[in-house]
Amino acid sequence: MDVVSICKQLQKNIQRENMAGVVHSVFDSAFNVITSDNEFVTFIIFNKPMAPSSIKLSDNKSYLKMGIESGMRIYFYNEYAWLESLNISFKYGTSLPWDKSPVFSYFKDNIENVYSKLNIINKFLKTYGKMEGILSLLTTLNESYIGLELNSNESHTLDKKEQFIKDRFLSFIEAYSQECNTCIADRVKNIIGFGAGLTPSMDDFISGLMISRIYLHDYLNKDVNLCYKFNEQMINKIGQKTTKVSEEMLKLSSKGEVNEQLRNLVLSLISNATIEELVHNLEAVSSFGETSGTDIISGIYIGSKIALNQYSRR
Repeated sequence: MDVVSICKQLQKNIQRENMAGVVHSVFDSAFNVITSDNEFVTFIIFNKPMAPSSIKLSDNKSYLKMGIESGMRIYFYNEYAWLESLNISFKYGTSLPWDKSPVFSYFKDNIENVYSKLNIINKFLKTYGKMEGILSLLTTLNESYIGLELNSNESHTLDKKEQFIKDRFLSFIEAYSQECNTCIADRVKNIIGFGAGLTPSMDDFISGLMISRIYLHDYLNKDVNLCYKFNEQMINKIGQKTTKVSEEMLKLSSKGEVNEQLRNLVLSLISNATIEELVHNLEAVSSFGETSGTDIISGIYIGSKIALNQYSRR
Protein backbone atom coordinates (compact mmCIF):
# COMPACT_ATOMS: atom_id res chain seq x y z
CA MET A 1 0.00 0.00 0.00
CA ASP A 2 1.29 3.46 -0.90
CA VAL A 3 2.05 6.11 1.72
CA VAL A 4 1.83 9.81 0.80
CA SER A 5 3.37 11.33 3.93
CA ILE A 6 5.40 10.28 6.97
CA CYS A 7 6.50 12.20 10.05
CA LYS A 8 10.05 13.34 9.33
CA GLN A 9 11.35 12.59 12.81
CA LEU A 10 9.79 9.12 12.74
CA GLN A 11 11.42 8.37 9.40
CA LYS A 12 14.82 9.38 10.79
CA ASN A 13 14.31 7.04 13.74
CA ILE A 14 13.45 4.17 11.40
CA GLN A 15 16.48 4.80 9.21
CA ARG A 16 18.74 5.01 12.24
CA GLU A 17 17.50 1.69 13.59
CA ASN A 18 14.85 -0.52 11.98
CA MET A 19 12.08 -1.20 14.50
CA ALA A 20 9.46 -3.80 15.29
CA GLY A 21 6.13 -3.17 16.97
CA VAL A 22 2.74 -4.51 18.00
CA VAL A 23 -0.66 -3.14 16.96
CA HIS A 24 -2.17 -1.44 20.03
CA SER A 25 -5.62 -0.30 18.84
CA VAL A 26 -7.54 -0.23 15.55
CA PHE A 27 -10.26 2.07 14.16
CA ASP A 28 -11.72 2.72 10.71
CA SER A 29 -9.49 5.73 10.07
CA ALA A 30 -6.40 4.90 12.12
CA PHE A 31 -4.47 2.20 13.91
CA ASN A 32 -1.81 2.62 16.57
CA VAL A 33 1.42 0.69 17.03
CA ILE A 34 3.73 0.53 20.03
CA THR A 35 7.29 -0.19 18.94
CA SER A 36 9.99 -2.10 20.77
CA ASP A 37 11.47 1.31 21.68
CA ASN A 38 8.12 2.26 23.25
CA GLU A 39 7.44 4.75 20.45
CA PHE A 40 3.79 5.32 19.55
CA VAL A 41 3.21 5.23 15.77
CA THR A 42 -0.15 5.96 14.11
CA PHE A 43 -1.20 4.93 10.60
CA ILE A 44 -3.94 7.22 9.25
CA ILE A 45 -6.13 7.30 6.15
CA PHE A 46 -5.77 9.98 3.48
CA ASN A 47 -8.43 12.42 4.72
CA LYS A 48 -7.01 12.63 8.27
CA PRO A 49 -4.56 15.43 9.18
CA MET A 50 -0.88 14.61 9.56
CA ALA A 51 0.27 14.27 13.16
CA PRO A 52 3.43 13.48 15.14
CA SER A 53 4.76 9.95 14.54
CA SER A 54 2.13 9.29 11.88
CA ILE A 55 2.13 7.59 8.49
CA LYS A 56 -0.59 8.64 6.01
CA LEU A 57 -1.89 6.27 3.32
CA SER A 58 -2.80 7.37 -0.20
CA ASP A 59 -6.43 6.25 0.15
CA ASN A 60 -9.28 5.98 2.67
CA LYS A 61 -9.56 2.21 3.13
CA SER A 62 -10.96 1.16 6.51
CA TYR A 63 -8.30 -0.43 8.68
CA LEU A 64 -10.99 -2.46 10.42
CA LYS A 65 -12.25 -3.88 7.12
CA MET A 66 -8.65 -4.71 6.18
CA GLY A 67 -8.67 -7.14 9.10
CA ILE A 68 -5.99 -5.41 11.19
CA GLU A 69 -6.25 -6.45 14.84
CA SER A 70 -4.59 -5.63 18.15
CA GLY A 71 -1.55 -7.77 18.87
CA MET A 72 -0.42 -8.15 15.25
CA ARG A 73 3.32 -7.74 14.65
CA ILE A 74 4.63 -5.04 12.32
CA TYR A 75 8.21 -4.41 11.18
CA PHE A 76 9.62 -1.04 10.08
CA TYR A 77 12.32 -1.01 7.42
CA ASN A 78 13.95 1.93 5.60
CA GLU A 79 11.53 1.85 2.65
CA TYR A 80 8.39 0.22 4.03
CA ALA A 81 6.59 -1.25 7.04
CA TRP A 82 5.39 -4.86 6.89
CA LEU A 83 2.34 -6.19 8.72
CA GLU A 84 3.29 -9.82 9.14
CA SER A 85 -0.06 -11.57 9.76
CA LEU A 86 -1.78 -10.05 6.70
CA ASN A 87 1.36 -9.75 4.55
CA ILE A 88 0.62 -6.06 3.91
CA SER A 89 3.40 -3.59 3.10
CA PHE A 90 3.13 0.17 3.66
CA LYS A 91 5.59 1.81 1.26
CA TYR A 92 6.89 5.15 2.53
CA GLY A 93 10.33 5.24 0.88
CA THR A 94 9.44 8.10 -1.48
CA SER A 95 6.65 9.75 0.56
CA LEU A 96 6.71 13.41 1.62
CA PRO A 97 8.21 14.14 5.06
CA TRP A 98 6.10 16.15 7.52
CA ASP A 99 7.69 18.12 10.37
CA LYS A 100 5.95 17.81 13.76
CA SER A 101 7.87 20.73 15.31
CA PRO A 102 6.00 23.89 16.40
CA VAL A 103 5.98 26.68 13.82
CA PHE A 104 7.26 30.06 15.01
CA SER A 105 7.71 31.68 11.60
CA TYR A 106 4.53 33.69 11.09
CA PHE A 107 3.45 37.32 10.82
CA LYS A 108 2.07 38.38 14.21
CA ASP A 109 -1.36 39.94 14.36
CA ASN A 110 -1.84 42.95 16.63
CA ILE A 111 -3.07 42.37 20.17
CA GLU A 112 -6.51 43.89 19.57
CA ASN A 113 -7.18 41.46 16.73
CA VAL A 114 -6.06 38.53 18.87
CA TYR A 115 -8.58 39.53 21.54
CA SER A 116 -11.25 39.86 18.84
CA LYS A 117 -10.42 36.37 17.59
CA LEU A 118 -10.69 35.01 21.12
CA ASN A 119 -14.17 36.49 21.30
CA ILE A 120 -15.01 34.60 18.11
CA ILE A 121 -13.71 31.38 19.68
CA ASN A 122 -15.84 32.06 22.75
CA LYS A 123 -18.95 32.55 20.61
CA PHE A 124 -18.10 29.42 18.65
CA LEU A 125 -17.94 27.38 21.87
CA LYS A 126 -21.24 28.86 23.06
CA THR A 127 -22.93 28.01 19.77
CA TYR A 128 -21.34 24.74 18.73
CA GLY A 129 -19.49 23.45 21.81
CA LYS A 130 -20.51 20.07 23.21
CA MET A 131 -21.45 20.34 26.88
CA GLU A 132 -20.94 16.59 27.41
CA GLY A 133 -17.20 17.17 27.66
CA ILE A 134 -15.27 19.70 29.71
CA LEU A 135 -17.28 22.79 28.73
CA SER A 136 -19.90 22.60 31.47
CA LEU A 137 -17.19 22.26 34.14
CA LEU A 138 -15.42 25.35 32.78
CA THR A 139 -18.39 27.53 33.68
CA THR A 140 -17.36 27.10 37.34
CA LEU A 141 -14.35 29.31 36.58
CA ASN A 142 -16.73 32.27 36.43
CA GLU A 143 -16.96 32.07 40.24
CA SER A 144 -13.26 32.86 40.72
CA TYR A 145 -11.87 34.43 37.55
CA ILE A 146 -12.79 37.69 35.88
CA GLY A 147 -12.33 38.30 32.18
CA LEU A 148 -12.67 34.78 30.79
CA GLU A 149 -16.20 35.49 29.47
CA LEU A 150 -17.13 31.84 29.62
CA ASN A 151 -20.46 30.42 28.56
CA SER A 152 -22.80 30.25 31.54
CA ASN A 153 -25.54 27.77 30.73
CA GLU A 154 -28.02 28.11 33.57
CA SER A 155 -30.07 25.17 32.29
CA HIS A 156 -27.10 22.83 32.68
CA THR A 157 -26.25 21.62 36.16
CA LEU A 158 -23.10 19.69 37.03
CA ASP A 159 -23.57 15.94 37.32
CA LYS A 160 -22.12 13.92 40.21
CA LYS A 161 -18.80 13.30 38.47
CA GLU A 162 -18.41 17.01 37.65
CA GLN A 163 -19.31 17.99 41.21
CA PHE A 164 -16.70 15.51 42.46
CA ILE A 165 -13.91 16.92 40.28
CA LYS A 166 -14.89 20.60 40.54
CA ASP A 167 -12.72 21.59 43.54
CA ARG A 168 -9.74 19.65 42.22
CA PHE A 169 -10.15 21.35 38.86
CA LEU A 170 -10.31 24.83 40.38
CA SER A 171 -7.23 24.01 42.45
CA PHE A 172 -5.42 22.98 39.26
CA ILE A 173 -6.38 26.18 37.42
CA GLU A 174 -5.15 28.22 40.39
CA ALA A 175 -1.76 26.46 40.31
CA TYR A 176 -1.59 26.80 36.53
CA SER A 177 -2.38 30.53 36.48
CA GLN A 178 0.14 31.14 39.27
CA GLU A 179 2.78 29.02 37.52
CA CYS A 180 3.35 26.93 40.64
CA ASN A 181 6.22 24.68 39.58
CA THR A 182 6.30 22.86 42.91
CA CYS A 183 2.63 21.82 42.97
CA ILE A 184 1.42 21.72 39.36
CA ALA A 185 2.30 18.04 38.80
CA ASP A 186 0.24 16.92 41.82
CA ARG A 187 -2.70 19.12 40.78
CA VAL A 188 -2.63 17.57 37.28
CA LYS A 189 -2.37 14.06 38.74
CA ASN A 190 -5.58 14.72 40.71
CA ILE A 191 -7.65 15.47 37.60
CA ILE A 192 -6.01 13.61 34.71
CA GLY A 193 -8.14 10.96 33.03
CA PHE A 194 -11.47 12.65 33.86
CA GLY A 195 -14.03 11.94 31.15
CA ALA A 196 -14.69 9.13 28.71
CA GLY A 197 -12.82 8.03 25.60
CA LEU A 198 -9.30 7.24 24.44
CA THR A 199 -8.40 10.85 25.18
CA PRO A 200 -10.56 11.88 28.17
CA SER A 201 -12.03 15.38 28.20
CA MET A 202 -9.72 16.73 30.92
CA ASP A 203 -6.67 15.46 29.03
CA ASP A 204 -7.82 17.13 25.82
CA PHE A 205 -8.36 20.38 27.74
CA ILE A 206 -4.88 20.22 29.29
CA SER A 207 -3.43 19.49 25.86
CA GLY A 208 -5.03 22.71 24.58
CA LEU A 209 -3.65 24.62 27.58
CA MET A 210 -0.09 23.47 26.94
CA ILE A 211 -0.25 24.17 23.20
CA SER A 212 -1.61 27.69 23.71
CA ARG A 213 1.00 28.34 26.40
CA ILE A 214 3.82 27.62 23.95
CA TYR A 215 2.46 29.71 21.10
CA LEU A 216 1.29 32.62 23.27
CA HIS A 217 4.70 32.75 24.96
CA ASP A 218 6.28 33.06 21.53
CA TYR A 219 3.71 35.65 20.42
CA LEU A 220 4.33 37.72 23.59
CA ASN A 221 8.13 37.42 23.24
CA LYS A 222 8.50 35.35 26.41
CA ASP A 223 11.05 32.58 26.99
CA VAL A 224 9.53 29.53 25.30
CA ASN A 225 12.14 27.25 26.91
CA LEU A 226 10.72 28.10 30.34
CA CYS A 227 7.31 27.27 28.93
CA TYR A 228 8.51 23.83 27.81
CA LYS A 229 9.92 23.18 31.28
CA PHE A 230 6.63 24.11 32.96
CA ASN A 231 4.66 21.92 30.55
CA GLU A 232 7.03 19.03 31.23
CA GLN A 233 6.54 19.52 34.95
CA MET A 234 2.76 19.53 34.47
CA ILE A 235 2.71 15.99 33.10
CA ASN A 236 5.51 14.63 35.28
CA LYS A 237 3.17 12.37 37.29
CA ILE A 238 0.58 11.22 34.74
CA GLY A 239 2.04 7.74 34.23
CA GLN A 240 -0.69 5.05 34.35
CA LYS A 241 -3.26 7.71 35.37
CA THR A 242 -4.89 7.81 31.93
CA THR A 243 -5.02 5.88 28.65
CA LYS A 244 -1.86 5.09 26.67
CA VAL A 245 -3.15 7.09 23.70
CA SER A 246 -3.89 10.10 25.90
CA GLU A 247 -0.58 9.91 27.74
CA GLU A 248 1.24 10.00 24.41
CA MET A 249 -0.89 12.95 23.24
CA LEU A 250 -0.04 14.92 26.40
CA LYS A 251 3.69 14.25 26.09
CA LEU A 252 3.66 15.52 22.51
CA SER A 253 1.45 18.51 23.29
CA SER A 254 3.82 19.59 26.08
CA LYS A 255 6.41 20.15 23.32
CA GLY A 256 3.95 21.80 20.94
CA GLU A 257 3.88 18.75 18.68
CA VAL A 258 0.30 18.41 17.43
CA ASN A 259 -1.55 17.53 14.24
CA GLU A 260 -1.59 20.01 11.39
CA GLN A 261 -5.20 21.16 11.83
CA LEU A 262 -4.67 21.97 15.48
CA ARG A 263 -1.44 23.79 14.70
CA ASN A 264 -3.23 25.77 11.99
CA LEU A 265 -5.89 26.80 14.50
CA VAL A 266 -3.43 28.23 17.02
CA LEU A 267 -1.48 29.98 14.29
CA SER A 268 -4.66 31.53 12.86
CA LEU A 269 -5.33 33.01 16.32
CA ILE A 270 -2.01 34.83 16.71
CA SER A 271 -0.99 35.44 13.09
CA ASN A 272 -2.49 37.83 10.56
CA ALA A 273 -4.78 35.10 9.26
CA THR A 274 -8.31 36.14 8.32
CA ILE A 275 -11.42 35.55 10.41
CA GLU A 276 -12.58 33.12 7.72
CA GLU A 277 -9.41 31.07 8.19
CA LEU A 278 -9.90 31.05 11.96
CA VAL A 279 -13.49 29.84 11.66
CA HIS A 280 -12.49 27.18 9.12
CA ASN A 281 -9.84 25.88 11.52
CA LEU A 282 -12.30 25.95 14.44
CA GLU A 283 -14.73 23.84 12.42
CA ALA A 284 -11.99 21.37 11.51
CA VAL A 285 -10.77 20.91 15.10
CA SER A 286 -14.29 20.80 16.56
CA SER A 287 -14.94 17.67 14.48
CA PHE A 288 -12.34 15.68 16.46
CA GLY A 289 -13.98 12.75 18.28
CA GLU A 290 -17.18 13.03 20.26
CA THR A 291 -16.10 15.97 22.45
CA SER A 292 -12.31 16.11 21.94
CA GLY A 293 -12.49 19.06 19.56
CA THR A 294 -14.56 21.19 21.94
CA ASP A 295 -12.31 20.22 24.87
CA ILE A 296 -9.09 21.11 23.04
CA ILE A 297 -10.50 24.42 21.76
CA SER A 298 -11.62 25.21 25.33
CA GLY A 299 -8.06 24.61 26.54
CA ILE A 300 -6.67 26.88 23.84
CA TYR A 301 -9.19 29.59 24.74
CA ILE A 302 -8.57 29.47 28.51
CA GLY A 303 -4.81 29.14 28.12
CA SER A 304 -4.66 32.09 25.74
CA LYS A 305 -6.81 34.30 27.98
CA ILE A 306 -4.68 33.49 31.04
CA ALA A 307 -1.44 34.21 29.16
CA LEU A 308 -2.71 37.49 27.72
CA ASN A 309 -4.11 38.61 31.09
CA GLN A 310 -0.73 37.89 32.72
CA TYR A 311 1.72 39.17 30.17
CA SER A 312 0.12 41.63 27.76
CA ARG A 313 0.06 45.36 28.43
CA ARG A 314 -3.32 45.93 26.84
